[in-house]
Amino acid sequence: MNLSACSRVFLLVLNSVLLMSCAINAPEQSDTANESVNVTGRQYMCVSKIYLSDLTKAFLLPVDSRHKGDNVQVGKMLDKAVQNIFWTDSSAALSGRVLPTITLGFDGGTGVYNDSSKYRAQISLQFQIFKPTGQSYMDVVVGQSSGPASGQSASEVAVNAAIIQALHRLGSTLVNAQICRVIQ
Repeated sequence: MNLSACSRVFLLVLNSVLLMSCAINAPEQSDTANESVNVTGRQYMCVSKIYLSDLTKAFLLPVDSRHKGDNVQVGKMLDKAVQNIFWTDSSAALSGRVLPTITLGFDGGTGVYNDSSKYRAQISLQFQIFKPTGQSYMDVVVGQSSGPASGQSASEVAVNAAIIQALHRLGSTLVNAQICRVIQ
């Protein structure tokens, strides 16, 4: 096998593993994570679904420093926001064409910083587009937000704003790649 064929086989195996991990044992979403997601702005109609792994869906970030041990369920918030912002075009799925696959997860730049008065959230999302031709594209989009350091709900608002900002940047990339179109 030459190097090009090996890389295609590797990408196909990686894609299969990621898709299987998304399909098996999807965790339940708590009411807190569902209520925390406030989607504003654009929505997109896409030819492909965006896949998140179980590890991504279970990701947590700490609440502001006065509430040690409490966490924001940022993975569940991301999952819900993706479902609310990116819609899958059923006619494309039923067309019989081989469609691109999009995977999404948190990048190492994701984190929070808090001082006595501010809670700052940075959400870095790494995404990869696997095209049917065997080509792939990987990049990172970032969203940032800050709010008062005053507990769980204020922390969730700041994280939600950063998630939405990052997802709209992802949406712009997917529109440029002709995978999605703006519907609202």
